[in-house]
Amino acid sequence: MTADLRVRTNAAERWDTTFFLPLNQKSPQMVQQDDNACSILIPKPVGIDVGVAQELDGDRCGDIAKAGLINDEYTIPDATFTMLCDGGDDKQVDFIYCAAWDNIERMNCSESQTYPGQEPNTKSKCNCDQFNIDVFIAPDPPVITKTQINTTLYPATQDEPDGIYEFQLKVELKKNADGTYPDTPLTVTELEDVYRSETNGPDGTMAAQIFDLDDPSSDTGYDSTSGNTIKGNLTLLGAHNTCAGITDFTLTQSTPSKTCQFRIRIDDEDLPNDATPEDDSSPLETYIDFIRLSAEDANGDPIGDDTCDVTATGYARQADDNCSDTVTVNLENVNPTITISKTPVDGNGLSEIPADSGNWYVEGSGDLTFEIVVKNTSSVDTLTVGVDNRSDDSGDDGSDDGTYLKDTSTLGSIDELLKDNSAPNAGDKCDRNGPTLTLAPNAEFKCRYVVSSGLTNEGDSYSNTASVEARDNENRRATASEAVTVTLAKPMMTLQKKVAPSVDVSIPTPALNAAAFVDEISVDETGETGKTVVYRFTFTNTNSVTKEDVILTQLVDDVLFSTRASDTAQRADACPGGPEAALSITIPYTDGDRGLSNPYVCTIVAKVTGNYLNGGIKDHMGTVVARGDPLFNTAFAKFTSADEPGTVLQTEPDYALVLFKNVTPTIKGEFGLSGTVFVYAKNTSNFETIKLTNLSLLGVQVVTGNTGEGFSIVNDGGSLDGTSYGACPLTTDDYTLAPGAELTCAFTVELSTLNADDFQTLQAEVEDNEQVLIQFVDDDGSSASADAEARVETGANID
Repeated sequence: MTADLRVRTNAAERWDTTFFLPLNQKSPQMVQQDDNACSILIPKPVGIDVGVAQELDGDRCGDIAKAGLINDEYTIPDATFTMLCDGGDDKQVDFIYCAAWDNIERMNCSESQTYPGQEPNTKSKCNCDQFNIDVFIAPDPPVITKTQINTTLYPATQDEPDGIYEFQLKVELKKNADGTYPDTPLTVTELEDVYRSETNGPDGTMAAQIFDLDDPSSDTGYDSTSGNTIKGNLTLLGAHNTCAGITDFTLTQSTPSKTCQFRIRIDDEDLPNDATPEDDSSPLETYIDFIRLSAEDANGDPIGDDTCDVTATGYARQADDNCSDTVTVNLENVNPTITISKTPVDGNGLSEIPADSGNWYVEGSGDLTFEIVVKNTSSVDTLTVGVDNRSDDSGDDGSDDGTYLKDTSTLGSIDELLKDNSAPNAGDKCDRNGPTLTLAPNAEFKCRYVVSSGLTNEGDSYSNTASVEARDNENRRATASEAVTVTLAKPMMTLQKKVAPSVDVSIPTPALNAAAFVDEISVDETGETGKTVVYRFTFTNTNSVTKEDVILTQLVDDVLFSTRASDTAQRADACPGGPEAALSITIPYTDGDRGLSNPYVCTIVAKVTGNYLNGGIKDHMGTVVARGDPLFNTAFAKFTSADEPGTVLQTEPDYALVLFKNVTPTIKGEFGLSGTVFVYAKNTSNFETIKLTNLSLLGVQVVTGNTGEGFSIVNDGGSLDGTSYGACPLTTDDYTLAPGAELTCAFTVELSTLNADDFQTLQAEVEDNEQVLIQFVDDDGSSASADAEARVETGANID
């Protein structure tokens, strides 16, 4: 206990006054061997003065002098002693004491001797008494606890640029040793919430920010509209502060604690710089905070120290601190992100095939213009891009260390694109904003630059990569790159032109893929009547590099249709419009097993005229290379790219040659040979009747009067091994075969020459090479064809 003690005496002088207070129920007059039996109070001599203990005998125990008394009293101020708090039910304490003094002036008293104070002797005196006093027991400083709560919604570490943190404050009476609350009420008069940044603390640029929790409306930074209190980059959210309005609350034994909650928002996107921006860790801004309060006892006297600052540098906690322990919350840097896109925008026949594929092609060498777009995709920080790709600080361009915007290619690099001014338009130049670039979140920078591709050969490629590195205000790095390859590849198509004698336009024969189509054929000289031939044109997409589709726009032929190759009836596979017509036929490129495209094939039928010339056509050595008056014609095709249809291209030309053989004049009554062709066919279907659609020999329909090369047909039946066969049915007869039924028939072939070898050739063609073709269709229109079983016998001579 600490108290002012008033000592009264009526003696003129007394020496070495000492007071004894019992610490047990025994009287201080009893001699006890227990060193802790009494609390001993020795007045300290002040000197010769009024109202204080005197110093008369030279030792360290206070004396009494009549001249130094006021109303026979002096005061021992702030005396510290221990006493029993015992007094029964009268709510007062029994102050039990013994006062001892020496009647002789001598220097024999010390507070540090074996028996401190006045030493009992024959000259010493002792007076004991007790009286009731009112004793006020001051409460201990309260226990203050600050806790972060609701951490699932508001965790201790949150991403920049801001975070909300919720706390709970509990103020509680300090418990007795036995766990009970004391009957010493106190009143809390002020609640403060104190914050400091660990990185910008008392030794940095950020001073402590102190919020008035219980009466925010009287605080600086209070906004009456929102109810928030703003101090620097911290905001006390008024709508969530249940501590407001609880000023001057009293803690008692019956209500020993008080609890409230509040939220703080921290806005901070400029966190500490990262010394190691290449690693995966992110910088943190740490805020240390605590609660501080002011309190007073029932007498209105202050309790504890309300100036404590547990976040101050070097501060040591004290027992009477009115401060809670610290709570730590963090804002964590959000790593920056950046993107870069790169697109060719100009070049010699530049095209992207197919569209949006990223596959770029040019048709010739020359400059290429690229457009890049750099975008800050960071959610928080502004990014800085410089022109210096060095990793030290030796650059003088003012950029962040190591940041760059550059282009690297197979032919060289542009290390500092922000200094490039090769774009033709001023608004497109990469250097228009200077050597550094600052991009706010979601902002982008677009520019163009020109390079020389160096492409010369078909299939050559030029590759380059645009890359960017930027830093945020915490020195964290963001990088991106994009590569583009441009290939030299012109759209390509080939034209193949072939010719064959026309047999039957309506079927049509020869078939589109028949081997009869060749570069050069020979036909009998025609005079003015003409011979019918069919030209086949094959258009092939050969874009094996770009794999793009092409559009056939025109077929150009220098002969078709002229006086020597007049138009005639066309086949079903005819080229639309004929030569010179405007076309729009897409020929796709499709990778097959051999990497070939599916070609487009069509035909043109023409009646050609020409005569045999004895001299023939000779080469430069005088050798005859062609007989007659040949019909030589050349064709080429015009086409465009399906993806870039603006440029019209053309194929290499191809030719076809028709030669005319000499035909000997004939007279009526020419002698020749004839033969009979016997035909057999069977419907092998179990259920379906089929209809005859074609019966032909060497491509010539079996109809009386039809002629082929050196022969004519008479459909008149015949006899073989004593069995007679009727004439063969015509396709116009609607002839059908029931399931399992057989067809047998015969017709005569008359040869118009005297050469018996011609008959043998015919016989071999029919019997060995199966040149009698028979075709049927079923009810569904499905076609079935086969080489009919046939036999040829010698017939009568013709005269």
